[in-house]
Order: sequence, then C-alpha cells, then structure tokens
Amino acid sequence: MELCDSEDIEEACTLPGGVTVPMSWVRTARIGLCFGVWFFLNIMYNLTNKVCQNAFPMPWTMAAVSLFVGIPYVLFLWATGIRKAPKINPGGWSKLIPIGLFHAAGHASAVIALGAGAVSFAQIVKAGEPVFTCLLAYFVLGQKFSRAVYASLVPIVGGVALASLKELSFTWKAFGGAMMSNLAFASRAIYSKKQMDKPVGENLGAANLYGILTIIAFIATVPFFCLYE
Repeated sequence: MELCDSEDIEEACTLPGGVTVPMSWVRTARIGLCFGVWFFLNIMYNLTNKVCQNAFPMPWTMAAVSLFVGIPYVLFLWATGIRKAPKINPGGWSKLIPIGLFHAAGHASAVIALGAGAVSFAQIVKAGEPVFTCLLAYFVLGQKFSRAVYASLVPIVGGVALASLKELSFTWKAFGGAMMSNLAFASRAIYSKKQMDKPVGENLGAANLYGILTIIAFIATVPFFCLYE
C-alpha cells in the first residue's frame, strides 16, 4: 500500500522507496512525533508567555487572550462544516461547565506562576500534577493504584521539594500558582471521569470537547481580567 494508516489491519507498512516496516513501528513513530511537537510547542508557549509578562505584567490578560485565540479557529471549523459541530444534550451543560471552570482555574494559575517566577521552576512544580491526581482518585473515586505507581510519585515529590529549596528566584506566588494549577487540572480529570461516564451530546471527540472547555474557560476568566486589569 502507498500510505500507511494506523487503523489499517495490515501488520506491515510499505514506505516510499519500497521499504517495509512493521505497523507497530509506524504507530510508535507517530506517537513519538506527536509528543515531540507537543513538547516543542509547550516550551515555546511558556517562553513566549514569560517574555510577554516581563514586558506587560498582566497575567489575567495573558490568560484570557491565550484562551480566546483558539475560539475563532474552532468556531470557523464548526461553521464551515470542516469539523462537525457538537450537539449538547439539555443536561450536558451541567456537567461541562464545572469541568470548564476547573480548566479556567488551572490555566490562569499556571499563567500567574509563570509570571511570578522562573519558567523552569514553575514547570518543575507543575510536574507534581500526577501526585494530586492519584490523591484525588483515591479520596473521591476510591480508586487505588499499584505500589509501582505510588513509588513512581516519590521522585516527583522529591524533585519538587529540592527545586523549591534550591531555587534562587523562589517566590510563594509562583509556587502557589503552580500548585493551584496542579490541583485544578487534577480536579478536572477526576471530575470528568466521575461525571462523564455517559455521553453528554453528539460529535464530542477530544478536539471538540477541548474547544467547548476553552470557550467556557474564557468566559469564566473575563470577569477576573476586567476586575484586576
């Protein structure tokens, strides 16, 4: 075959030039590429965010603007039919809005942390999000993980503690913002798992769901932007 589709049932993929490789290699390469692109864009976002806040120390404005820029794009996709527009059930909004509020809190807190301290420090503290997720999963959902999972959290806690002690530009605002972001995003994940066990509408794939949550988060951020800045 000329093009390799990860959904194909064939176990082998023929690349240009007649080279045949296992389909598992193709899937792994695609996932690795996605991780690489995400990691690069995330780094550029954090650095650009820091540069902008150094010039204009207005974190709520940055949080609102960074949420808004994606809204025209997703609305264009829905309006033109390039992507099917989501259809929310009558009771679906009562589940989506709290998730969007957690999303808003996590995003805004992360932006505040980036503006208040070093980018590297904020990102190290934010690496502790899995700890919050495991704790909330246990206390809210009653979900227990294996000892290996809990053991993997020890280096994270140790790394965050060490970074906090050794960080020359440590500020409680940066630390608190990053920790609040961890709590909010972990709460978003746990609440989603608990409340969205059944579909809340149609055409709610990952991209459309994220678009809806971004719109809700932007609306929730605007009052703070107007109040503080």
